[in-house]
Amino acid sequence: LQVLAIGEAAVEQLIESQIHVDVALDRSSLKSVFPAIEAYVGGRESIAGLNFLIPSAGTARESFESQLADAGARVDAVIAYRTTIEKQKLSQLKALFVGGGVYCVAFTCPSGVEEFAQLFDTDDLSLFLIETKVACIDSKTRDAAIRFALTPAIVPDEPSIAALASLIVSALAGP
Repeated sequence: LQVLAIGEAAVEQLIESQIHVDVALDRSSLKSVFPAIEAYVGGRESIAGLNFLIPSAGTARESFESQLADAGARVDAVIAYRTTIEKQKLSQLKALFVGGGVYCVAFTCPSGVEEFAQLFDTDDLSLFLIETKVACIDSKTRDAAIRFALTPAIVPDEPSIAALASLIVSALAGP
């Protein structure tokens, strides 16, 4: 049994539970999960035939799960926790985003981006915000959005709510 943990909180919880962590990654480095596993087991060929248990909230399938399956591994995704007590409302919200029902989502701080990603239990928010414009109040928030696979289209020169709102209204009005 080998254990890969994603995020500082998960690593701490596992260590407190006296579970050995073989590979630990930052929450924002989900794209490096497959390469980390590949390096740990000694190459892509070594992945074939391995079994992976992926605990999640069941709201999204991460790209590394598909990469593992494509490499010949067995991947069992198990719903092990909830990111919200109202799963139906989360599903409705997800459908709004995926279906293009939301024009713009605005983030006013990096932690807002992180909390939004945790709500959907993913580090690839581009899966949900396909047709949705992303607005960020400043460069730090923009950098956080980029870490979660978003491409912010609206970032004001001045980091203020008024400047952000003005840019969003201008984007709504169109050219």
